[in-house]
Amino acid sequence: MRIDPNIHRMRENQSCQILPHLFGFPMLIEFSISNFRSIGAEQTLSLVASKLKEKSTGREVAVPGFDIKLLTSVIVLGKNGGGKSNLIAAMATLRKMVENSAKSDAKDKIEWHPNRLVSTLRDKDTSFRILFSYKETIYQYELSFNSEKITEEKLSSLKKSKRFKNIFSRKLQGKSYRYIFGNELKGNKIVWKNATTDNSLYLSTANFLNSKSLRDPYVWITEYFQMYDSSHPATGYTTKQCTSEKNSEVVAKFLSKLDLGIKRIDVKESDFDTSALNDLMKPELFSEFINKAGELKEREVAFIRTGDDGSDVPMTPNDESTGTNALFGLAGPLFDTLQNGYCVVIDEINTSIHPLIVHTLIDIFSNPDLNRKRAQIVFTSHDTSLLRDHYFRRDQVWFVDKSQHGETSLTPLTDFSPRKDEALEKGYLTGRYGGVPYVGEVVRAFEKSEELWREIP
Repeated sequence: MRIDPNIHRMRENQSCQILPHLFGFPMLIEFSISNFRSIGAEQTLSLVASKLKEKSTGREVAVPGFDIKLLTSVIVLGKNGGGKSNLIAAMATLRKMVENSAKSDAKDKIEWHPNRLVSTLRDKDTSFRILFSYKETIYQYELSFNSEKITEEKLSSLKKSKRFKNIFSRKLQGKSYRYIFGNELKGNKIVWKNATTDNSLYLSTANFLNSKSLRDPYVWITEYFQMYDSSHPATGYTTKQCTSEKNSEVVAKFLSKLDLGIKRIDVKESDFDTSALNDLMKPELFSEFINKAGELKEREVAFIRTGDDGSDVPMTPNDESTGTNALFGLAGPLFDTLQNGYCVVIDEINTSIHPLIVHTLIDIFSNPDLNRKRAQIVFTSHDTSLLRDHYFRRDQVWFVDKSQHGETSLTPLTDFSPRKDEALEKGYLTGRYGGVPYVGEVVRAFEKSEELWREIP
């Protein structure tokens, strides 16, 4: 699906009409990228549910009064090196730019990673486009940039009308920018314009200068659009959350229900010894650090298990398995997401986590009683067992693949028109949907390597 200010172009079997004035939940609709790392031509990930007849228990959120439904969870599958992580990196880059670009020095370079394998793209701009709903409005935010400048930036909204309305746009023309402001933009728009440098975003700068009319889209991108790398468990974040007795009980119950045998979680908190930092930093930097960090605490977490004699046995994270630590680290961000209605994007969710536990996490997001604010989860994986037993709807599955030139493509399973009862894992492993590594010459490559190795004197 793609939506622009003038026309709605939907994927086959998807809705052809979006009228969002009753949108009550903050949700991601779609995200597009072009010329970013291994991604060349524009690729779009859409969370719009298809019109195919699928099980719908909590997997989709109907928009009252409109012919559109959004998915609460999506899986992106692909081989190692296919570009899954680059999709997540693009999302993280957009979020970081919106949040931080106004704080940049005018001489700072923009973090820019074009596709360097395709010669025609090495000097071309990178572009992002995100479509999301927040407070009964659908926003579309677009930007293009290179290492030196933001070359184009545009924010539009859709409320009761069938067409997007421009809130603001800026486009580099020669050495200067052409700005167009819509009627919905209120406040010191010219002041924000003059304060926006070539390497910063107008959306970021306006919010830095306390814009009220641009606050909502800024808040969704910087707060509701969350990234999580499961290869680096956020145990510190979850530990901090568990300093609350209520949160600790919730996380312990969650881990217990996953059959991990954890009875309770205890967190011991003490004041952080700042003497070492004081010695390393200049006094003025140390004072600034403390002021920004606030009250510094050291926290030790213990997983309480039950011994064979019925006694409580405290276990440190080092005593526990990688899988237990991964689930504990994931628990904090997940509950935060559910409580606030965030969209969380997780790279390689099944790192050290059993596929059945991944199913449990999807079940939580699919349960309206547990996911009352219709939070969303988007995650990548290369575990084909997740396709078994038709657990996922066909419109929940996406594939990444790479061309012979190393260019990533992103394709929904529905584009392959699979039957409802089709064996998806078998189809994927046999290459029907792409995204699988070609390993036919691996053995021969090792044989050749051994021959060459023997020739080395």
